[in-house]
Amino acid sequence: MGGHGALTIALKQPAGSWASVSAFAPISNPTQCPWGQKAFTNYLGSVEAGKGHDATVLMEQGDVMRYDDILIDVGTDDQFVKEGQLLVENLEEAAAKAGQSISVRQQKGFGHSYFTSTSMNLFGSCCVMYCCAYHVLLPISSTFQWRHSSKTTLTFT
Repeated sequence: MGGHGALTIALKQPAGSWASVSAFAPISNPTQCPWGQKAFTNYLGSVEAGKGHDATVLMEQGDVMRYDDILIDVGTDDQFVKEGQLLVENLEEAAAKAGQSISVRQQKGFGHSYFTSTSMNLFGSCCVMYCCAYHVLLPISSTFQWRHSSKTTLTFT
């Protein structure tokens, strides 16, 4: 599942279904980007029909599952950010208005390619630790550090 699916499924579930949600480079407002508009029109018949499957619209409507925080990782070199496809900033704005905490981490030098996806295991480990903290599998004071290369180290505390 992609980041968009993770967000919409988590937001639409009843309270208590999930302890946390995180996403890698999600298309966060598909009713407002070219890719989403094309997909919703072709698969659902209209962009309007896609609003129930748009994380930003769901957040704006306010009738969604609440989380302590939503974690999103996006690469600074992601071509879909540059093309206006991901629109994570729209989700951030909707979350702020709704009082939902959201953490967007800009991962320097990463894009949206196959090579980035395989490198996302680096961020995936950090997200696992993030999720574990919400499941009380780790004490809050735990520190997790993973060195991917000589120049990339992620620390989760």
